[in-house]
Amino acid sequence: YPTQDTSTTMIGNDAAGGANTQQGILLETFGGANISPTLNLTGVVFNNNSPQNAVDIQPLTSGTLGGTTNNCSFDTNAGGVIISVQNAGGGTYNITNSESGSACFPTSGCNGTGIDVNFIGGSGSIQLRIQSNTIQQFDGNGIRVTANGLSSPDVNVNIVNNIVQNPLGLIAHGISTNIGT
Repeated sequence: YPTQDTSTTMIGNDAAGGANTQQGILLETFGGANISPTLNLTGVVFNNNSPQNAVDIQPLTSGTLGGTTNNCSFDTNAGGVIISVQNAGGGTYNITNSESGSACFPTSGCNGTGIDVNFIGGSGSIQLRIQSNTIQQFDGNGIRVTANGLSSPDVNVNIVNNIVQNPLGLIAHGISTNIGT
């Protein structure tokens, strides 16, 4: 688990390849204002990117993020889908019908999170739908949503019909939220 459909694209090492030192996908914006990226991922397998994340989205400037992660598979990564928004950024992103197996490489102790939404400072707005995903074998958080900073970010997240099960550690949380300074 997760199952791998051979008709999909795989990012990372195969099972025999061992751990990778690279991100699966890193989408980062910086250096200007009003940069509005869109990232749509469908049917992609992210395998053995640990100790790095599978999908790391970091809109660091003002602008609007858009896109989806749909029918993807994540196995043995430091984190599955990580979204870190700041500096008046925002947008809409949906994570649906995906599956996350081992969030971490078994010996790394990396405190992995399946889906992580982190609004760091700024005064932007983000809307997310996290729906019909299976998240298991994580040792940090299955789903985590945080927002902090001196400004008032607007964070709207719908977490609907997900299966969050089989944490690996004694301190793992299924769903963790912390909104506020």
